[in-house]
Amino acid sequence: QRNQLYRFKDELHKLERQQQTLMEELDGPQLSIPEQREMLLKRVKSDNAEIADIERRVAETQDALRKGRAQLAQLKTDASAAVDPKVQKHQELFQRDKEMSELIKTFDEKKKEEVEKVAKAQAEIVRLLGSVSRKSEFLDNSSGLSTSKLTEIKADLDFKQMQMDNSTTTSSRLNQELEKRKVELDKINTLDQKISTELTQLQDKMRTMKEELGVFSDLKTVKALSADQRETIANSLHKAKAAAARAKEKSAELKKRYEEVKLKLSGDETHGALEELEQKMRHLEQTVFLLAEYIDTKGAETEYRPVADECMNVLSLINQETVSVLAEQPVFAMPGY
Repeated sequence: QRNQLYRFKDELHKLERQQQTLMEELDGPQLSIPEQREMLLKRVKSDNAEIADIERRVAETQDALRKGRAQLAQLKTDASAAVDPKVQKHQELFQRDKEMSELIKTFDEKKKEEVEKVAKAQAEIVRLLGSVSRKSEFLDNSSGLSTSKLTEIKADLDFKQMQMDNSTTTSSRLNQELEKRKVELDKINTLDQKISTELTQLQDKMRTMKEELGVFSDLKTVKALSADQRETIANSLHKAKAAAARAKEKSAELKKRYEEVKLKLSGDETHGALEELEQKMRHLEQTVFLLAEYIDTKGAETEYRPVADECMNVLSLINQETVSVLAEQPVFAMPGY
């Protein structure tokens, strides 16, 4: 941001020099229309060359900026991998606070300079407007002048009007730059508040760490607590191993009983009969399922109700048509009619 302020200051100096040149041209001897046209063409060519040079420098600056950002990102990555994160964070905050403090100290002075320059440019614009107004009045009252002289004066007036418009544009740009600087100042103030908040959080964290350090500095107490915790963990581990051994013994006993019952059932006649009945039931259930599926399929193939309903609907329509025809034309005609 400080570099941007310096760059804007240089641009402002260039604009002031251009304005001074224009003022000297306005106050100097008047040129003829061809000479003014030639001068304008030269200035346009010069401005185009300057614009091309500025665009080239902007492209080079952007390229260098991209490379610098890539190098900065790589350096930050290397630094974060090599340095303690807490120390790195503290260094970054300290450096940022230093830069912001320097920028805030010099901002009011630079802002005052920019405001004074804008005021001077506005005063110069007012002076030029007065000059143009006086020349316009002169043109309005110059009915006795010759046509060529009047044309030359009008061309000179148009040229000075164009210069005045350029000065107005310069003043507008300066006002825009001033607004940008105000926005940047607001951002700086917000960043300052954010840095203060982060510093407060770091101070709280350092206070907590100092308290913890005070606790851990008493090695005897720490060792005693550690010994108690180890003893408690050892007792819990012993109890868990004993419970696991008891569970293992109980599981082995239950497995043994299961094998005995299984062996006993394998030689029992009732158990064998039950297994045979269970197999028969599974076979019968499978047969019932197949028969039910077969019945449903055949029932769908031999379903007559939809056809019967359709026939009844057709018969009903025929009866309705017959009744309507008989109602309109009597079957027997009366004699004499």
